[in-house]
Amino acid sequence: MHFQNLSRHQIFKRHFLAAGKYNPEPGELLKIRTAIANHWDEFLKILRARSFQKCFGEIHGQKLKTAPKGFLKDHPAIEYLKLKNFLAFVELHDDEFVISKEFPNFVASAFKETKPLVDFLRAALIT
Repeated sequence: MHFQNLSRHQIFKRHFLAAGKYNPEPGELLKIRTAIANHWDEFLKILRARSFQKCFGEIHGQKLKTAPKGFLKDHPAIEYLKLKNFLAFVELHDDEFVISKEFPNFVASAFKETKPLVDFLRAALIT
């Protein structure tokens, strides 16, 4: 099982932190969507937590234009069910911050904020 945890990337002088599931296989995608559909209240609670919102805002990923096959168009979490990737993502615009003494603490804090999301996605994939 391939699973992305928090990572830092530098692409063309862009720094960012990301955690979640990127490009899940079709079977994995179905498992994640099913978990979101069945436990949407828990999923939304994770994403709407004040500390998660402060660090990441919304989760990111490519999205379908319509409801995925087998899911109701009016599901309370339909916008998340449309996702193809499930990433908590924050871009870091300050090059000096990335090399500062505070950066390791920021990374540790961000990782802590993503744990409930990563745990939710991981649980979806092992069921």
